Amino acid sequence: YVLHKKQGAADILFAICMKKYNRIVFVSMNNTCMGPMAELLMKYITVHKDIEIISRGLIVLFPEPVNPKAIAVMRQKGIILDNRTSVPLTEEDIPEGTLILAIGNKEKEMVIETYAPDDLFTVSEFVGEAGEIPDPYGKEMDGYIECCESMIEWLKKVDNKLTMLENEQDDADV
Repeated sequence: YVLHKKQGAADILFAICMKKYNRIVFVSMNNTCMGPMAELLMKYITVHKDIEIISRGLIVLFPEPVNPKAIAVMRQKGIILDNRTSVPLTEEDIPEGTLILAIGNKEKEMVIETYAPDDLFTVSEFVGEAGEIPDPYGKEMDGYIECCESMIEWLKKVDNKLTMLENEQDDADV
């Protein structure tokens, strides 16, 4: 079930109803800031879940290190983001049972053009709310802190949605 711009909230709700995912892929533009931040924050938030979480980039010509400001902000949260490099998104990253969460609408559109996957949403679409995580690119440290704080709030909502979907699936299995 591929979602396109013209589909409404009811279509999105239908697409994710009764789903249980075993992998989440966060997709950002180059996998050097927001994608890796989302991956590691989500691993921390969902430590109680049996789900694989990775991040990938759409424009990765060669492995690049994570942005130093992103590393510093994550370190303040007690999460180590050092020694990571960008990884490109490939078809092998999105097998059946994968939830793809694009950091923003531009990333979502690029994923649709290349892969046309079944379970692709922006983070806000998945939780059924308007808005986006603020992009810190080109900003001072405060922009990265704001991004991280916003991302934590969005990812907690993603975790709640995943829990709701798991409970619905469990109820349906009984």
